[in-house]
Amino acid sequence: MKLRSLSTSEVNDDWRRRHAALSAGFEIVSRGEDGVRNALDRLALEANNGRDTPKAAFGQLYGKLSIDFVKDPAFTVFRTILRDCILDHWEYAGTEVVLGEPVGRRHFHSLLSASKETGFSPRVLNNYLVEAGVLDANDPRPEPRRLFDAIKYADLLKTLPALVGPIEMQSAMGATRREGVPDEGWETINLAAKRKKVGVNAVIDAIRAGAVTVGVEEDQRGYNAIRILMTSVDHWHARHGKEAKPEGAMSVAEFARSVGQHNNRYFLKLFETGHASAMSAMHPVTRRKQRRMTDQQIAAFREKFATTGTQHSELGLSKKIILDTIRAAGIQEFSSDGQNFGQVWLRKDVIHLFASEDRRRAG
Repeated sequence: MKLRSLSTSEVNDDWRRRHAALSAGFEIVSRGEDGVRNALDRLALEANNGRDTPKAAFGQLYGKLSIDFVKDPAFTVFRTILRDCILDHWEYAGTEVVLGEPVGRRHFHSLLSASKETGFSPRVLNNYLVEAGVLDANDPRPEPRRLFDAIKYADLLKTLPALVGPIEMQSAMGATRREGVPDEGWETINLAAKRKKVGVNAVIDAIRAGAVTVGVEEDQRGYNAIRILMTSVDHWHARHGKEAKPEGAMSVAEFARSVGQHNNRYFLKLFETGHASAMSAMHPVTRRKQRRMTDQQIAAFREKFATTGTQHSELGLSKKIILDTIRAAGIQEFSSDGQNFGQVWLRKDVIHLFASEDRRRAG
């Protein structure tokens, strides 16, 4: 075996790297459990490739806590923090084990895992979930990381296979694949829901009730093959949905999109923890409960909080400039009792940063 001596510069470089790493780690740990969790959340969000696993995101930390220290009681706190973070950013089935503990119950589905469970392609399922208000049409996350609440939307997922299974589709709807339908005067379920501004579930319920005329496109299969006669949709909607309007100005999901927070998974926690207000209302057409906001509640939010979206709409500046300005000033994102809410700030903390732009627009 040939040995090589280390130069002084190599030793110094190694020491500097270790010192920098230890200093960075100490700074994070000194902020307590919330500081550690926030740092892990940032690493998880940066690992946004569809193939990025927790192991890829957290490196040696994951390896040590999942193997070397998986049963060591001295590392219980760190294992718990990392495990909670992993379960908030990746999907796991209830039977899987994460950091030595069984998941027990699935918390989230990804578009990919839901596709495997329902048997429908990710593209078809994505269209369905977008129209149902579960996912955002502009969600940039890859399919394995496009998460939604598995418990909340369990019944919704069951709807799709029950609707478009080959046997049910032909017998319950009175349409056969041989019949086919012409393009003119017919539309898909998603287009019908969009045209009448109702939920996909409402259209599905109308199909099941025999309230609309249904056909099947000959050269397609499954959900995408279903067509509805547009005039029958018009008649159904005139009877059941024309005068039905939900309470409030918009849903919380719609409001989130309007202020640039549709990809912020922490945004809804503002409402769950009482920092922002919304009311629970039953949608008169979809018959689903949803959080909705009145004009007064929207105004109260804008008066209390600021996002890149609110500042963009008020000042006309790009969201990147707004975000860079806030970060350069060192303004911390709003938090309460250690709870992180993403890129949301108290308005009073950031409004002075844009006072000159506000005066320019006013003048």
